Amino acid sequence: MRIRRANFQNKVKTGSFWAWGRKWVLFYSNLGIHALRPAEQTEEFDEFSNQEIPNELTGCIEAAVGGEPIRDCVILCPKGTMFQFTVWQALLDIPAGQIRTYQEVAQMIGKEGAVRAVGAACAANPIPFLIPCHRVVASDGSLGGYSLGLELKQRLLELEREKSSGKVHLPSRVVHLRFWFEEFAKQSF
Repeated sequence: MRIRRANFQNKVKTGSFWAWGRKWVLFYSNLGIHALRPAEQTEEFDEFSNQEIPNELTGCIEAAVGGEPIRDCVILCPKGTMFQFTVWQALLDIPAGQIRTYQEVAQMIGKEGAVRAVGAACAANPIPFLIPCHRVVASDGSLGGYSLGLELKQRLLELEREKSSGKVHLPSRVVHLRFWFEEFAKQSF
């Protein structure tokens, strides 16, 4: 794995789109996608700084919103710790339409005792549904938690199951996941 220090001279832009009855704000730069949040949770969102989302990112978002696996070469640049990055990388290996438990994800990353930390990393995911933390459930089969609400988590899982039934299950691997070290990424999104 090659981790590169991000060039912070790149200005982060915002773009918005509508999905599931709410407005979403996408934070991106020429480095890639940094964050995705509902507009009502984004105080710093300024309608006047809203840019048109580039075509190369639009296809990725439309696939995710439609419950389709993301196969385009998209660069995701979430800000987090090395542990969070490891968990988010593992989440990208869970095929659309399938689920894993928090325990299984902990095993996937070689940290069997870190079940709660895996849950915390999922909750801290700044790019929900592109990094598919909604595919992780509790060991008893219940939904567990989801930063965007359990109703949306259930809806995403059902949509993905419907779209992937009868198809070959491939991971929804986003080709590039670039990690921002917290100490280098001081600006917040």
